[in-house]
Amino acid sequence: MIQSTSLSHTAGFYARAWPPSLVLGGYDLTRLDASSTLEIDTQDLTQSVSQYQLKVNVTGMTIKHNPLADIPVPIKASLTMDIDPVTPQIWLLEGACNSLEEVFRLEWNKTSRFYFMNVSTHEWLLQENPNIKFSMSSSRSKSVKNYTLSYASTFALNLTYPLVDTPTYYFPLKRSKNMFGGAFFFSRSAYLYRL
Repeated sequence: MIQSTSLSHTAGFYARAWPPSLVLGGYDLTRLDASSTLEIDTQDLTQSVSQYQLKVNVTGMTIKHNPLADIPVPIKASLTMDIDPVTPQIWLLEGACNSLEEVFRLEWNKTSRFYFMNVSTHEWLLQENPNIKFSMSSSRSKSVKNYTLSYASTFALNLTYPLVDTPTYYFPLKRSKNMFGGAFFFSRSAYLYRL
């Protein structure tokens, strides 16, 4: 039995030679780095494992496409985001999705409910490499930290069979009417911990 409610996790990132890590009852001191460490909140640990969720507060989102201007993404003043290491998309309200559609030149497919991209858009995004900055905090630590995820290192993805017949570029974003959820790329790009 683990006598502590501390935990830490990263899914790892092969392209960055960053191996996965899971520590129950503590954390790996060598992984604590201001640029990649994200403190998380958890629900009451007396709940069943199936109800156990990792959470952060998102206080802002900004798209950086060129050095001249940051484009704010419309979200509520502060939102609680579930970080789900097995969900491959980020779930945002439709207004926020519209901002990302415009900058990233995304096309919403109503039938499959994915954001597809053609080859020329994908190549343009690789060249321009816009990024999304998430400003986050935990309820325990009110200090806000910024996490910037670029298109090339985080969002340049392919859908394959059985979701589509032929490999297709897509952006890991889903429209939602009431949910704001995180995705696998947070657990891949950051070291999540709870003390």
